[in-house]
Amino acid sequence: MKENVDKHIEALVDKAMQSLPLETPSVEFTQHVMAQIKGSSVTITTVYKPLISKQVWTLIFIGIVAVFIWTLFGTPVEGESWFDTIDYGFITNNKVSNVISNFKISQTTGYAIIMLSIMVGIQIPLLKHYFNKRLMY
Repeated sequence: MKENVDKHIEALVDKAMQSLPLETPSVEFTQHVMAQIKGSSVTITTVYKPLISKQVWTLIFIGIVAVFIWTLFGTPVEGESWFDTIDYGFITNNKVSNVISNFKISQTTGYAIIMLSIMVGIQIPLLKHYFNKRLMY
C-alpha cells in the first residue's frame, strides 16, 4: 500500500514540475558568488584570555603563603597560640562521627568496593581516550 501511495505522490510531483519553467542562473552568477565569498572570508579569531590573570593568581598565592606563615610563626597573643583556644571536640563528639564509627561492612563488600573502584579507575581513561580518538576523525 505504501508503494501505491509513493507512486501517486511521485506522479503528482512530476506533473507539478513539468508545468514550471526551467530557470537558469545569470551568466555572472559564479562571479557574484565568488565575490561574496571573498568578501566574507575574513575570519575573526578569538584570543584566549583567562578569567583570572597571572597577577591575581600571584597575589592569591602570596596571600595564602602569608596566612600560612603567620599561623605557624606568628607571635602568640598573651603567651599562647590561638590554636590552643579552639575547641576541636566538635569534630569527634557529634552524632555523625558516632554513627560512622559504628558502621561496619563485611570483607566481601569491602573487596567489591575496591574492585569496583579499580575498574572504574581503569575504564574512565580508556573510554576518554576512545571517544577523543573517535571525535578527532
